[in-house]
Amino acid sequence: MRSLTSLVLLSMMAVLITSCGTSKKTKKQPQIVKADDEKDKDVPAKTDTVGVVTPDKKDDGDKKDPDQTKPYNSDKTYNVALLLPLDAESGRIDNNSNLRFIQYYGGIKLAGKDLNTDGAIINVSVFDSKELLNTNMFPTHLDLIIGPYASASSESSKAELQKIIEFGKKNKIMVVSPWYSNSKATENNEYYIQIKPNIREHFNKIVQNIYDEGNQSKVVLVGRNNNNDYKYLEYFQSVAKAYSKGKSKDQPLDQILINEKSLFNDDTVFTSKIQQGKSIFVFPNYSYNDEEYLRSVLTKLVGEKGSKNVTAVGLPIILESEKIGYNLYQGLNMELVVPDFIEKDDHRVRQFTKSYYELYRTIPASDAFEAYDLFSFIGEALSKYGRDFIKKIHYMGDYYLQTSFDIKPVYEEGDDSFSKVQFYENKHLDIIRFRNGAFERI
Repeated sequence: MRSLTSLVLLSMMAVLITSCGTSKKTKKQPQIVKADDEKDKDVPAKTDTVGVVTPDKKDDGDKKDPDQTKPYNSDKTYNVALLLPLDAESGRIDNNSNLRFIQYYGGIKLAGKDLNTDGAIINVSVFDSKELLNTNMFPTHLDLIIGPYASASSESSKAELQKIIEFGKKNKIMVVSPWYSNSKATENNEYYIQIKPNIREHFNKIVQNIYDEGNQSKVVLVGRNNNNDYKYLEYFQSVAKAYSKGKSKDQPLDQILINEKSLFNDDTVFTSKIQQGKSIFVFPNYSYNDEEYLRSVLTKLVGEKGSKNVTAVGLPIILESEKIGYNLYQGLNMELVVPDFIEKDDHRVRQFTKSYYELYRTIPASDAFEAYDLFSFIGEALSKYGRDFIKKIHYMGDYYLQTSFDIKPVYEEGDDSFSKVQFYENKHLDIIRFRNGAFERI
């Protein structure tokens, strides 16, 4: 008897067509199989389980692992739980949240079809996280957990994630969080991977790029005259001080703290800095609560720069916001630090879009790309290195559809011996620039 979770998923996938192209080269298309009832007997009833089997070997090209005695764990079976907030008990599928995570599920399934596991089996069980967390019916025979969803603006979702993090630590099951990002997500936990780089990593990337390009004398950090923005700028200055190797003052980069009222009257904000030769203005704000401010301050900068050529540097919120668009991108030569970026002209992206549409009769959203990349990465890591893949994952650095992964340990602050791993985090970030009417990865 099918579970409600399965019915919700299948009703959304009812339009699928069984034949589709692949977006990743393999010698033979993997077989998608159902796990049998005997394998599922210890799993809570409301799951949708698929397995991925590929009998042929994968050519890794020039990438070699010197410690590897055989390329894949071909005799292994791995059980992965995917926790999605589908709210299956409601029986509804037509809300934005469900549609988003069904897109995510679709990306996982396509990655499973394209994944080359060289004979290893990966069983993916899909759980409605809302119901699972309410019942506390956690399966313990897992090798990996992906999810649940958590948002910085939702205390309840953060509590749910924390519950799974502790469960994973207690049972020595790796937990992968694709959505939530925090510099202090957990402590002394080698069983947690945070896929989204935290905000400090974004700041670090901006400062690194400034110094790599020798632009420190042209830069102005821009913040509001409030406690939050002051702390952002303070962190920027501390990182810049490390890059300047003690050769500069306490504030190596120029900065301004502005009063928001000045954005809506005739007061000038940027004119004096532009006259001094400053041409790169950095905006460290990242929250959706900052959208109105960012639109106003960027508009002010466009108005004051005149014919001068200036660059605005910011974070993903500027790309994601519906309130900030082409005119500001173009007028300010926008540069953004982002964890992922879809290059629509990439042939792999076009192929994935075609395959996704043929299968589900809908265009893939960013969640589908995100899921495809993550499961391609995690699935290969599991099949290649086993459930302890975290110790060898640094050998994997390929670009997928929209991102790459650079998983590194996070250590306790002040741990100069680098011996106390707090958790693992993806450090990969890209810089994209708006040129010739579009953003491009540099």
